[in-house]
Amino acid sequence: MAAMDRSQKIVQVHQYNQEHPEKAVTVVEGPVPEPGQGQVLVRIQLRPVNPADLFSVQGVYPGFKPEKLPAVPGLDGMGVVEQNGPGASRFKPGQRVVATPFDTLTGQGTWQQYVVVPEEKLMAVPESLSDETASQFLVNPVWTGACRVRWHSITRGKNTRCVLVRQRACCCAAAWQQPGRAVTVAHQQMHVKVCSLCPEACKVPPLLAWQVPEGEWLLSNAASSTLGRMVIQLAKHYGVKTINVVRSGHHVEDLKKLGADEVIVSTEEDLVGRVKDITGGKGAYAALECVGGDVTQKILQCTRDGGTVFVYGAMASFELKACIPDLLFRDVTLKGFWLTTYLKS
Repeated sequence: MAAMDRSQKIVQVHQYNQEHPEKAVTVVEGPVPEPGQGQVLVRIQLRPVNPADLFSVQGVYPGFKPEKLPAVPGLDGMGVVEQNGPGASRFKPGQRVVATPFDTLTGQGTWQQYVVVPEEKLMAVPESLSDETASQFLVNPVWTGACRVRWHSITRGKNTRCVLVRQRACCCAAAWQQPGRAVTVAHQQMHVKVCSLCPEACKVPPLLAWQVPEGEWLLSNAASSTLGRMVIQLAKHYGVKTINVVRSGHHVEDLKKLGADEVIVSTEEDLVGRVKDITGGKGAYAALECVGGDVTQKILQCTRDGGTVFVYGAMASFELKACIPDLLFRDVTLKGFWLTTYLKS
């Protein structure tokens, strides 16, 4: 292997900043780490930017808790093996890999050119997957793959599918946009490997389940995101109809091609009125919300009596509005969910 440059560029958080997160980071030069016993040095090729990465530099994300700053964020990415440390031999130099996960929690994330990863946390990328698709593997597609086994086996009643979600709050609408087809291929080809890494995760009763009967409506906000596109395809597969909320009309045709039953452009249409029309006045059976602010109140109003709105992100605001009568008199549940808490349990 040719001699490598022993310095690298690193994007570091030097001081958390909620109001101006772009001011929280700087690009610096630093040494390339040496892999220790059982470790692999990986050269990162691509890094998607997820909402959780923004939360990290703002200092509010529990999945990024370095002991001190500066520290390196970055949850997702793919790379190639640069060097094996002593005792590591499963992967060849130049082989494409992803980590499950990278060491973001302690501040050694993917926003640097090189990372050291324990060999047992690495997974080879199939030849059929592009670099772009593989780089999105952890944050968005993993929950779909890990849950597919359970979707087939868990039912309630003759025509019911339990729509299960295991994801981090941040994983909602990833900023890295990829065609839904590519993402679907990713989870189809890698979900078996995910379950093989942690087989018990596919056996534990799910923390979060939308008991959405076949033919009923699931409302999904920020539906043009990577995760939103996966929701469309999986719901279609299991006979659950989707109402997909976007802010720009240019997403409508694309989402329809993926299988979206209805798409509402919230900046141009009456969101609550349209959902009521679509559902015959009943409201959506359940809803996915990842934006926050004023829109959360509208999502609650769009949900049926006794339904649940699952909050899994905060793209617009860390605060949200809710109307008490929706919770008190219509028994609508507002529930937060973060995958890391579930996995720890």
